[in-house]
Amino acid sequence: MVVRVAMLGWEFPPFVSGGLGTHCYELTRALSKRGVEIDFFMPKTTFKISEPWLSIYPADWSFFQEYDFQNISLTPVDYSGYCGAGSTSSCNGTLQDAVFSEKAISEYANQQVQSKSYGLGFFEAVKLYNYLSVLMVQKLHSQKPYDLVHCHDWISARAGMQIQRRTGLALVTTIHSTEYDRTASMWPFEQILNVEKDAVQQSDQVITVSKRSAQLLTDRFGADLHRLNVVYNAIDASKFQTRKETYFESQKPVKVVLYHGRLSVQKGVEFFLKAAQKVLSVDRKVRFFISGKGDLLPKLVEMAFDLGISDRVTFLGYVSDEEMKKIFCTSDVLVLPSVSEPFGIVALEAMASGTPALVSKTSGVSERVKNCLTVDFWDTDEMAAKVLAMLNYPSLSEEMRQNSIEEAASITWDEVARQTVDVYELAIRTRYCSRPAAIVI
Repeated sequence: MVVRVAMLGWEFPPFVSGGLGTHCYELTRALSKRGVEIDFFMPKTTFKISEPWLSIYPADWSFFQEYDFQNISLTPVDYSGYCGAGSTSSCNGTLQDAVFSEKAISEYANQQVQSKSYGLGFFEAVKLYNYLSVLMVQKLHSQKPYDLVHCHDWISARAGMQIQRRTGLALVTTIHSTEYDRTASMWPFEQILNVEKDAVQQSDQVITVSKRSAQLLTDRFGADLHRLNVVYNAIDASKFQTRKETYFESQKPVKVVLYHGRLSVQKGVEFFLKAAQKVLSVDRKVRFFISGKGDLLPKLVEMAFDLGISDRVTFLGYVSDEEMKKIFCTSDVLVLPSVSEPFGIVALEAMASGTPALVSKTSGVSERVKNCLTVDFWDTDEMAAKVLAMLNYPSLSEEMRQNSIEEAASITWDEVARQTVDVYELAIRTRYCSRPAAIVI
């Protein structure tokens, strides 16, 4: 069965800020090998992005320049009731009331304030991206029909629901992470939660990346179990090097313990530092590397000083993918201490590199892999003890290293694509066999 998909995602390499971009890249490549035709709609960027296995459409007004605007009549996208948290403009602003016309296009094209993608604040940029994506998908659907629309996370969900309502297309939404996850349930934005809940309840099928996430969607958003599918993330293990001697001599003067990820409350980096203090109270030769950026950086630097371990902790900041592969190879242990982690693909990256991983029990990856150690994120005593065990017992670390490489190689994107195609076919059957015809507006 050949499926033609309109896929909406905020990131696609090299325009990335997290794991979503990697997921979309690898998933679309694997889907194309199974005959799925994909048009990918993403924000306008300064990058020229092109890949042979899909068509990429930046959501930009320039898309419409080839059409005769006088002969186009589309109902404006309805964003009533939705206004991004932190937005500097009213919910009743121009995006809600915009008319699809040359005048509107020129007005928006000249609105250059400040943003990574549109010259707007983040939530205004998200709003405009959704608005344009709806119009673009609707126009292309009228020329060469899609079978379904596939959205990734809340950031494109409003567009997906509008497309579903306007065209009658089946809607699949992948929830990679919820606002409860991103804020460790401490201060979630209600507006984003509402979008997530609507997407979960209105999609024909929902994909999530772990059983833990599926349970959260059921408990918090009332997800229908019959429309909920767990499809774990994967990795292209061939991209990772496993020969540690390539970068370090066989007998290193110090052992390296690595954290890699966003520096946020969700990721539990504070527990990593507390465990580091306990490890260093036993072995002062261990070095701790913290790779990544985020709002917690100043607090973490101060915390390292207060704990008396600043001389053994190195904050690496942003590290490119290629440099990160080298760091994985030279590290002795990766620790993923997340308070809430829907999956945790960094653990697979470490395993593919032959680096033993210690992951939080509240991470989805702990459901998927066998060859890693687990710990409660808050139990810094056990975290420190397991780090020391992997550093001090070569037979343990070597067994984990070999098993990790083998297991990571077996977790492929082809399997993710196979399961995703199954979800597509299920969504199409349920939409066209049991739902009313498309609503024409």
